[in-house]
Amino acid sequence: MSPLAELVPQTTAVPVPHDATTAPTPPPAPLPMATDSRSVTVSDDVRDPFSNTTIGDERAQRVSRQRVRATQQELAMLELELKMAERRKELARVVRETDAITHPSRPATPAPLPPIPRVQVVSISSTAALIQQHGWRQIVHRGARLNGWTLTQLAPTGITLRRAQRQAFLPLSFGPRIGGTR
Repeated sequence: MSPLAELVPQTTAVPVPHDATTAPTPPPAPLPMATDSRSVTVSDDVRDPFSNTTIGDERAQRVSRQRVRATQQELAMLELELKMAERRKELARVVRETDAITHPSRPATPAPLPPIPRVQVVSISSTAALIQQHGWRQIVHRGARLNGWTLTQLAPTGITLRRAQRQAFLPLSFGPRIGGTR
Protein backbone atom coordinates (compact mmCIF):
# COMPACT_ATOMS: atom_id res chain seq x y z
CA MET A 1 0.00 0.00 0.00
CA SER A 2 1.30 3.48 -0.86
CA PRO A 3 2.12 6.03 1.82
CA LEU A 4 -0.41 8.45 0.33
CA ALA A 5 -3.15 5.90 0.62
CA GLU A 6 -2.59 5.80 4.35
CA LEU A 7 -3.15 9.56 4.66
CA VAL A 8 -6.24 9.80 2.55
CA PRO A 9 -9.12 7.68 3.78
CA GLN A 10 -10.63 5.71 0.97
CA THR A 11 -14.28 5.09 0.92
CA THR A 12 -15.92 2.47 -1.09
CA ALA A 13 -19.43 2.91 -2.13
CA VAL A 14 -21.53 0.09 -0.89
CA PRO A 15 -24.75 -0.26 -2.80
CA VAL A 16 -27.62 0.27 -0.48
CA PRO A 17 -30.88 -1.26 -1.43
CA HIS A 18 -33.16 1.55 -2.30
CA ASP A 19 -36.63 1.30 -1.12
CA ALA A 20 -39.25 3.81 -0.40
CA THR A 21 -38.48 3.97 3.33
CA THR A 22 -34.80 4.96 3.13
CA ALA A 23 -33.56 8.21 1.61
CA PRO A 24 -30.40 8.26 -0.49
CA THR A 25 -27.33 9.54 1.35
CA PRO A 26 -25.79 12.72 0.01
CA PRO A 27 -22.16 12.59 -1.19
CA PRO A 28 -19.59 13.75 1.36
CA ALA A 29 -18.76 17.48 1.26
CA PRO A 30 -15.28 18.40 0.06
CA LEU A 31 -12.79 19.33 2.70
CA PRO A 32 -12.02 23.05 2.94
CA MET A 33 -8.65 24.11 1.49
CA ALA A 34 -6.32 26.30 3.48
CA THR A 35 -5.45 29.52 1.62
CA ASP A 36 -3.52 32.48 2.88
CA SER A 37 -4.79 35.67 1.30
CA ARG A 38 -2.57 38.01 3.27
CA SER A 39 0.04 39.86 1.27
CA VAL A 40 3.53 39.90 2.52
CA THR A 41 5.46 43.14 2.17
CA VAL A 42 9.20 43.08 2.45
CA SER A 43 11.33 46.14 2.94
CA ASP A 44 13.66 47.17 0.10
CA ASP A 45 16.58 47.05 2.57
CA VAL A 46 16.32 43.28 3.14
CA ARG A 47 19.36 41.49 1.73
CA ASP A 48 19.26 38.30 -0.28
CA PRO A 49 21.58 35.86 1.55
CA PHE A 50 22.77 34.24 -1.70
CA SER A 51 23.65 37.34 -3.76
CA ASN A 52 24.19 39.80 -0.87
CA THR A 53 22.14 42.48 -2.70
CA THR A 54 19.10 44.28 -1.39
CA ILE A 55 15.65 43.65 -2.79
CA GLY A 56 15.49 47.29 -3.92
CA ASP A 57 18.72 46.84 -5.91
CA GLU A 58 17.34 43.67 -7.51
CA ARG A 59 14.18 45.52 -8.54
CA ALA A 60 16.24 48.36 -10.01
CA GLN A 61 18.34 45.85 -11.94
CA ARG A 62 15.21 44.11 -13.25
CA VAL A 63 13.73 47.44 -14.37
CA SER A 64 17.01 48.38 -16.02
CA ARG A 65 17.17 45.02 -17.86
CA GLN A 66 13.56 45.44 -19.01
CA ARG A 67 14.34 48.91 -20.37
CA VAL A 68 17.39 47.57 -22.20
CA ARG A 69 15.30 44.72 -23.68
CA ALA A 70 12.57 47.17 -24.70
CA THR A 71 15.13 49.46 -26.37
CA GLN A 72 16.70 46.49 -28.16
CA GLN A 73 13.29 45.36 -29.33
CA GLU A 74 12.47 48.85 -30.64
CA LEU A 75 15.81 48.90 -32.46
CA ALA A 76 15.10 45.49 -33.98
CA MET A 77 11.65 46.70 -35.11
CA LEU A 78 13.16 49.83 -36.70
CA GLU A 79 15.77 47.73 -38.50
CA LEU A 80 13.00 45.44 -39.76
CA GLU A 81 10.97 48.42 -41.01
CA LEU A 82 14.08 49.76 -42.78
CA LYS A 83 14.65 46.41 -44.49
CA MET A 84 10.99 46.28 -45.51
CA ALA A 85 11.20 49.79 -46.97
CA GLU A 86 14.33 48.86 -48.93
CA ARG A 87 12.62 45.73 -50.25
CA ARG A 88 9.55 47.75 -51.29
CA LYS A 89 11.82 50.21 -53.11
CA GLU A 90 13.65 47.37 -54.88
CA LEU A 91 10.34 45.75 -55.80
CA ALA A 92 9.04 49.03 -57.25
CA ARG A 93 12.25 49.36 -59.32
CA VAL A 94 11.90 45.80 -60.64
CA VAL A 95 8.23 46.38 -61.48
CA ARG A 96 9.13 49.57 -63.38
CA GLU A 97 11.89 47.81 -65.32
CA THR A 98 9.67 44.82 -66.06
CA ASP A 99 6.87 47.12 -67.16
CA ALA A 100 9.29 48.97 -69.45
CA ILE A 101 10.34 45.67 -71.02
CA THR A 102 6.84 44.29 -71.46
CA HIS A 103 5.23 47.60 -72.44
CA PRO A 104 7.80 49.70 -74.31
CA SER A 105 6.95 53.35 -74.53
CA ARG A 106 5.70 54.59 -77.84
CA PRO A 107 7.81 57.15 -79.60
CA ALA A 108 6.49 60.64 -79.15
CA THR A 109 4.53 61.82 -82.12
CA PRO A 110 6.15 64.87 -83.58
CA ALA A 111 4.23 68.09 -83.40
CA PRO A 112 2.51 68.83 -86.68
CA LEU A 113 4.47 71.17 -88.88
CA PRO A 114 3.01 74.60 -89.36
CA PRO A 115 1.71 75.21 -92.84
CA ILE A 116 4.04 76.67 -95.43
CA PRO A 117 3.80 80.46 -95.24
CA ARG A 118 1.55 81.91 -97.88
CA VAL A 119 3.87 84.63 -99.16
CA GLN A 120 4.75 86.02 -102.54
CA VAL A 121 8.42 86.50 -103.37
CA VAL A 122 8.50 89.89 -105.08
CA SER A 123 12.24 90.44 -105.50
CA ILE A 124 15.49 88.66 -104.63
CA SER A 125 19.05 89.97 -104.21
CA SER A 126 22.19 88.13 -103.15
CA THR A 127 21.63 88.98 -99.45
CA ALA A 128 17.90 89.50 -99.00
CA ALA A 129 14.46 88.96 -100.49
CA LEU A 130 11.41 91.18 -100.64
CA ILE A 131 8.23 89.27 -99.81
CA GLN A 132 4.58 90.21 -99.55
CA GLN A 133 2.33 88.62 -96.94
CA HIS A 134 -1.24 89.69 -96.13
CA GLY A 135 -0.77 92.93 -98.03
CA TRP A 136 2.43 93.85 -96.18
CA ARG A 137 5.85 93.92 -97.73
CA GLN A 138 8.88 92.83 -95.78
CA ILE A 139 12.60 92.35 -96.41
CA VAL A 140 13.97 89.02 -95.11
CA HIS A 141 17.56 87.79 -94.87
CA ARG A 142 19.03 84.28 -94.70
CA GLY A 143 18.17 82.78 -91.23
CA ALA A 144 14.95 84.81 -90.85
CA ARG A 145 11.87 82.99 -89.56
CA LEU A 146 8.53 83.01 -91.34
CA ASN A 147 5.67 81.34 -89.40
CA GLY A 148 8.02 78.75 -87.85
CA TRP A 149 9.99 78.15 -91.06
CA THR A 150 13.60 79.32 -91.52
CA LEU A 151 14.86 81.00 -94.71
CA THR A 152 17.88 78.86 -95.67
CA GLN A 153 18.71 79.77 -99.26
CA LEU A 154 18.31 82.73 -101.65
CA ALA A 155 18.40 81.83 -105.34
CA PRO A 156 17.73 83.97 -108.43
CA THR A 157 14.53 81.99 -109.05
CA GLY A 158 13.14 81.88 -105.46
CA ILE A 159 13.80 81.21 -101.80
CA THR A 160 14.07 77.93 -99.84
CA LEU A 161 12.47 77.51 -96.42
CA ARG A 162 13.23 74.63 -94.01
CA ARG A 163 11.40 73.23 -91.00
CA ALA A 164 12.88 70.05 -89.40
CA GLN A 165 13.43 67.62 -92.30
CA ARG A 166 10.96 69.32 -94.62
CA GLN A 167 11.85 71.89 -97.28
CA ALA A 168 9.71 74.27 -99.27
CA PHE A 169 10.70 76.30 -102.31
CA LEU A 170 8.86 79.55 -102.97
CA PRO A 171 9.53 80.77 -106.52
CA LEU A 172 9.87 84.38 -107.59
CA SER A 173 6.36 85.59 -108.26
CA PHE A 174 5.45 87.71 -111.24
CA GLY A 175 1.77 87.68 -110.53
CA PRO A 176 -0.81 86.71 -107.97
CA ARG A 177 0.24 83.03 -107.73
CA ILE A 178 1.57 81.52 -104.45
CA GLY A 179 4.74 79.39 -104.16
CA GLY A 180 4.74 75.55 -104.16
CA THR A 181 6.65 72.86 -102.31
CA ARG A 182 9.44 70.55 -103.32
